[in-house]
Amino acid sequence: MIIYNFFNSNSNIKKNLYILLLAIFFSSSTTSQTLEKMSFVRIQDMAGQEVGGRILLDVYKRLGIPAEVIPMPGKRALREAISGRKDGESVRIYAVGEKYPELVRVPTPLFDFLTMGFAQKGADITLNQPKDLENYVIVRTSGVQHTKNMTEGMDNIYIVESSDLLMPFVSLKRADIALTGRLNGLILLKKGNITNVEAVGQPLQVNPLYHYLNKRHAHLVPKIDAVIREMRASGEISALKARYEQEYLDSVVADQ
Repeated sequence: MIIYNFFNSNSNIKKNLYILLLAIFFSSSTTSQTLEKMSFVRIQDMAGQEVGGRILLDVYKRLGIPAEVIPMPGKRALREAISGRKDGESVRIYAVGEKYPELVRVPTPLFDFLTMGFAQKGADITLNQPKDLENYVIVRTSGVQHTKNMTEGMDNIYIVESSDLLMPFVSLKRADIALTGRLNGLILLKKGNITNVEAVGQPLQVNPLYHYLNKRHAHLVPKIDAVIREMRASGEISALKARYEQEYLDSVVADQ
């Protein structure tokens, strides 16, 4: 009787096996999609962007999501992220999210970008707030928004086309202060083998940099934000930033 029922229920067994195989297939497919490598872009040839990209990969590693960060020119990077051909931008300023609704900002900044003044060593310069810049001759790079905004309306300014000219201007006393990002300034000093110029005073501006996702990934924002908040609170992001900045500086070779 037991054998009879077994063979007569064979069609049910096949049906149940088919359903089980379908469930395994769709479960595997969903897992594959979840773990598919995400591809982000960053602005090429910028130290802060490279550091930000490396920190971002640590965030995604914590989430268990494979990711890569691809460098490219700024405008192209933005187009790729907005169009959805790439999954988002590694780090950008707050205003990007206001201007481009296709990009969703992760609310907690990944890290802060510092704007600093650089002057000759031993110079009698007090520099603790942007207003102090009015007392000195400034040199800044054309097209760099954070230094342009800070010096708006000032007439004591040299504007150079390449950041490579900033530190020589100060070293040769053509300007009192070079205005740029802290990391960029340190790199320029080492690259140019300039030893008589240093960062002075306090950071004149703290610019938070945010991670952006294409809107089709908006559902991931709460998870990513929670990890960033946790890593910031523990001091891990600060430690990673210091480490990656130093590694970048160590890789810079002075011009011959």
